[in-house]
Amino acid sequence: MTTHLGVSVARDLDVSDIASLTGFSYDAVLDLRFENSGTARPMCERTLVQMRRYFVDYTQMPTNFDAMDEKRSEAILAKLGILGGDVLVLTDQINDLVHFCDAHYIFHRAAKHSRPRLAVIGGMDKAVRPAVDTLERKAS
Repeated sequence: MTTHLGVSVARDLDVSDIASLTGFSYDAVLDLRFENSGTARPMCERTLVQMRRYFVDYTQMPTNFDAMDEKRSEAILAKLGILGGDVLVLTDQINDLVHFCDAHYIFHRAAKHSRPRLAVIGGMDKAVRPAVDTLERKAS
């Protein structure tokens, strides 16, 4: 039996992204983002409440792809297999996740809700930059 896994990739998730089920089609969110200490990055409480309201399964598995070992790789693959369908994966290491997906034959695409958000760097008087990377799709 062949399992076809698919993931949508995004850097972040905002409560406005889950405003209705018509605009947010994921049954599950796998959050791989991590803090420098290796712990999971906190998710906004309003966003968690909104996911619960729409019965979206939310799992945190803080992952540093630079320090990925076989055990962690297998854990991510197992979790994706359990979640099934199209899963929204949050990560700060988008290119590393894309390479991981390619190595394990997992279809990937930019999340439907992804749009450039501005992040202030160093305070109000500093420049702003887009906080969402774009995925470079491999030519088939």
